[in-house]
Amino acid sequence: MKTKICGYCKEIYPATLEYFFKRVTKAGTIINGYVLKNDSISLKSVCKTCNGKKTVLLVQKKRAKELNISLEEYQANAQKIGRDESRISKLKYKEFKDLSPKECSENLRRISRGYTLEDLKNFEVVKKKRLKEKYIKNRKYDYSELGDMYPLTVRACNSKYHQVITPALIALRMNLPVKELTPELYELGKKSRLLRRQINSIITN
Repeated sequence: MKTKICGYCKEIYPATLEYFFKRVTKAGTIINGYVLKNDSISLKSVCKTCNGKKTVLLVQKKRAKELNISLEEYQANAQKIGRDESRISKLKYKEFKDLSPKECSENLRRISRGYTLEDLKNFEVVKKKRLKEKYIKNRKYDYSELGDMYPLTVRACNSKYHQVITPALIALRMNLPVKELTPELYELGKKSRLLRRQINSIITN
């Protein structure tokens, strides 16, 4: 059987397509001063195994040059670099490319909750502002006379609680459970408390 020496590893292999790739030289190609009249088929000088290694090496050199690092450094960190590039390529927001996977996930959760990329630049401040707005919006009673006080003091809450005259307050004054306070008793207690307030206002003035 005819054999062939690999020009890269110098190993001897059978000169077949199992070990070497086919090379087709087109008619009209000039080789050593002679012009081929017909297409020429031969085997490449490097075996398939070495051809694969050479291809990988060329790719690694190209990537190392693009990343401005040495070939040795790239080879030592190829898997990590590959994972990072894969993660970045899948990112919806390229602004997160320098963040860790954990930080990316956290920012994506924040965006899903309505925050914007601009909000994330100063997240803690924006978060406190939104919490304050939500807190003020969801207050049970109107505290507009207190401005934008946040959070409310216990004194402010108690003052509003007594001003509103809730069923719970009337039930407390009557020493009754709230569920036993009828609408009639509530109205009676409310009128009584309002009258007491008017009397106290007149006396103090």
